[in-house]
Amino acid sequence: MEGRSTEDFIVVTSHIPIVGSTEAEAEDKFQEMQSLMPAYRIQRPLFFGSAEKVADQVQEWYEAGAMDMLLIQQEYPSGLKNFVDLVVPILQERGIFHTEYESNTLRGNLGLPYPENKFSL
Repeated sequence: MEGRSTEDFIVVTSHIPIVGSTEAEAEDKFQEMQSLMPAYRIQRPLFFGSAEKVADQVQEWYEAGAMDMLLIQQEYPSGLKNFVDLVVPILQERGIFHTEYESNTLRGNLGLPYPENKFSL
């Protein structure tokens, strides 16, 4: 934290969502993953269900301050594509996910200050 305030930090959470067009489709994907790894018991992810339900869950976490950024991990082959195609448009409609970016850097887009370079003259 040297030289930084608490506002200079963001909370990044990493999850493995399983998203379907419907709850039943998400459940089918979950069961398929279970069948591919019979010796390994997969826990149902926190962000799980229909696109609308997952968008609601992401929004709840975001608005509660539990995360500033969501890092998506995937075990299901089309999981990232499902999240991008089904959930992201809902989050964009709600103003939670950007449609355009103001800066060309991650720091700038997150609204974080640029630290002074102690090596510059």
